[in-house]
Amino acid sequence: MRTPILLVTLLLAGTLPLGRSVWADQPAEIWLGPKPMAALVAYLADGGPGPKADLAWIALTELIQSFETELDRAFQAPQARPGTRAKLRRWNAGAAGYVADLRALQGALERGAYVALDSEPDGSLLVIVAGRPTVVSGPDLAHQKDLEQRIIESFCSIHDCPVAETEDQKEDEHPWQQIASRYAPEVGVWTFGDHRAIRYETSDGLAFEFSDPRGRPSKALACNALAKELRQVLRALRQARDAGHSINWRRLALEAPPRGEDPRLVVNREGAYMVLPVPELARQPALLAEARPWLEARMADRPYLLIISGDDLISSLDWP
Repeated sequence: MRTPILLVTLLLAGTLPLGRSVWADQPAEIWLGPKPMAALVAYLADGGPGPKADLAWIALTELIQSFETELDRAFQAPQARPGTRAKLRRWNAGAAGYVADLRALQGALERGAYVALDSEPDGSLLVIVAGRPTVVSGPDLAHQKDLEQRIIESFCSIHDCPVAETEDQKEDEHPWQQIASRYAPEVGVWTFGDHRAIRYETSDGLAFEFSDPRGRPSKALACNALAKELRQVLRALRQARDAGHSINWRRLALEAPPRGEDPRLVVNREGAYMVLPVPELARQPALLAEARPWLEARMADRPYLLIISGDDLISSLDWP
């Protein structure tokens, strides 16, 4: 039987692209918070063999299904150029052999083979059955999170699990919301200028100018909401930089999210992105471009005063 580490051999031979679809390269998501799969592996580290074997079985099942789905797509694809057809044939042969190895591992599990679990540096699950390691990484990088989420949900439906959450809980406990909650809210001060103009200014260099002094409490709430999102972006950029990712200021942009999802903050030419809960910035993407000098200065620990039109902010938010 070929060892499950055959995946690495196929990669080196150029026949099986790990972590990406055979159809298109996908930009990588920068995940800076703790990954749920790594947390689950750590939780099971001191437990018995039963839960570990269950997680291994579920992970192998999901991995088999993901490769079989990709194989079905390959068979249904329109005829391509001769060179591309040859590459697809090699990929199909390699993927089919890999699926056969995964099924053999499931057979070993049924016979009571020893199971160990570990986490890769990127947080991916490493399943070791009878001494044979398999990295649980699907053929499509863009859907790796979905693959891991299905594994976690299936496992946590039959075991007590610290990462089992309802959809509402997941929304309430978004990794970036957890990060933001560690910081006390920044409270600005009001200053008055000539011609009835007023300014709401924070200590980290965000200033919101209004032409009408009325309704200051609700205006302060709107300013604080946007300021909090800008600080979330700043903290995310700092962590991405500290983790070794390049930041290209000209490429910095928010991509409109699919319905019901948080927007993507694209940070460089390669399209690497972070998913952040910044609904106000998503509604007004021009504000991110306006805030780039402030973000760049704060990344370098330099002071910078960013003046934002509070009137435009209130108007765009339809704030009372």
